[in-house]
Amino acid sequence: MIAPKKKPTKPAPRVKFASAIPTSRQLRKARSEGWYNWIRTPQDEAALAQGCWFDRERAEDVRQYFCQRFSHGKDRFYNLPFTVGEDDWLYLDILGPIYGWRTPDGYRRCRSCYVEVPKKNGKTQVAAGISLVELRYVTGSRVYIVATSKGQANECFEEAAGMVDRRSWLKRFYKVRASTGRILYPAENSMISVLPKNAAGSEGKNASALILDELHAWTDRALFDSLLFAGAARANPLLFMITTAGKDLSSLCYSEHERAERQKKGLDLTIDHHSVIYAADRGAKWDDISQWKKANPNFGVTMTERSIKSDIENARGRPARIAALKRYRLNIWTNESDTLFDQNKWKALGKVNFEELAGEAYGGLDMARIRDFAAFVLLLRDQTGWQMWPRLYVPAEKVIEKEEVDKIPLSVWIDKGWVVATPGGEIDAGMIAKDIAAAHKRFSLIELGYDPYMAGQMAKDLRATHGITCTAVPQTMPYMAVPTAELMNSIEHGTIRHNHNPCLTWMIGNVVGISDNNDNVRPTKKRSRGRIDGVVATIIAMQRALAPDQEPAVSDEPGFWV
Repeated sequence: MIAPKKKPTKPAPRVKFASAIPTSRQLRKARSEGWYNWIRTPQDEAALAQGCWFDRERAEDVRQYFCQRFSHGKDRFYNLPFTVGEDDWLYLDILGPIYGWRTPDGYRRCRSCYVEVPKKNGKTQVAAGISLVELRYVTGSRVYIVATSKGQANECFEEAAGMVDRRSWLKRFYKVRASTGRILYPAENSMISVLPKNAAGSEGKNASALILDELHAWTDRALFDSLLFAGAARANPLLFMITTAGKDLSSLCYSEHERAERQKKGLDLTIDHHSVIYAADRGAKWDDISQWKKANPNFGVTMTERSIKSDIENARGRPARIAALKRYRLNIWTNESDTLFDQNKWKALGKVNFEELAGEAYGGLDMARIRDFAAFVLLLRDQTGWQMWPRLYVPAEKVIEKEEVDKIPLSVWIDKGWVVATPGGEIDAGMIAKDIAAAHKRFSLIELGYDPYMAGQMAKDLRATHGITCTAVPQTMPYMAVPTAELMNSIEHGTIRHNHNPCLTWMIGNVVGISDNNDNVRPTKKRSRGRIDGVVATIIAMQRALAPDQEPAVSDEPGFWV
């Protein structure tokens, strides 16, 4: 018997997330009910596939509420009503998604929202309006306005209070208590309040909505973490974050920015978080008017083309002002105005794994103070450029203190192996010496450079015990200028690879340089915004790699290297 031929089967589609694909039935339902056009992002498709739906009436109700009840409070727009059209960015990108999308059981789908938009586009007014919407539509609401400074939080509160005072209808229902920073809605037992900026003051709050203004200025991670659980007991909470771009690429705001970028690319299909970024293209010219139009959704409304061109002309030839325009008006994350290295270019460099390290090996050691960070950097050179592998250390008993002072997630970095916590309250020099010896055994260090200020004794021990050639590298212009220029050039042209240690990335963003009359430059610890030990150790290692063989050793005695 001849077996019947099987019909060829089509190969299964290669789908990364099967749950993110809505069925044809779900799509037909969206079309028939008139909300198909609200399926605008990969997260919307994933939400539809999971049974979520869009409530057009609720979204329209909120839009009308904005238009009919709220007014502007500044400049030429004073007392004029909000104009939010059906094709307006505020409705399409913020109000519609937040208030229209519902879960299968009818609750709010988007429980958190991150909005990044340049200045002069009404950020604070939008945040104030959303706080009043939450006050109106959520029975028993507790809406808290939080910012890094009391002035910033009060500015948002005063916008909301002004919207109430300028409309008699709102004044009939809402009671503004300016002295205590509250707006009350007695009929629904609801309240808006300014929340203290310290973590202790935020604990125990049963928040229905949190309004976080200017997130880029936030440095208190403890406060942010405590706020994440403030709405845990609520069925329909909202965390609303709005900000301009910042300059610290290790900040919690940049983490939210990166999350938004992943969502935009469809790499994060979380359906309960909504994000939107208005920004110019990173590689675009800063004086290109088309980029200003792209970055500013209120172009031509709250800002005129004439005023923008005036700002552009006033910034020409002034690097600091250009950097400010990029960050505040084009919404580009940059720290180029006051730091030596560009964190964005640093993060874009190639990645190297430990097993791939090969080439001529040098080491750099910066011990700093015994109660602070210390760094040993392994630097290798081959025909393609540089490879580096940092080893960063901190006393275990100083971790909490450094998290509070430097505003960094040091405990997380330690847990993930990016930073080594040495036992006790001081740096364990013996542990660092063992790591250097291990690196020498594997890579045969040609030379170890070190800062003679704190590492002189360790260098002598490494010479005597392991035969490592150790050379002092003073932190002065004659020694540091050439390797600093080489590191800057390597970052600019992508000829250095590293392991993308987030602590070292934070240090890169902290470095401030000083220059001499010949335009030589070197990093300075005194003027830098935070710790830079890992960067200094890298430059020290590079100094030894670039130094001529006949260069005499430098004495460990401070009097000889001032």
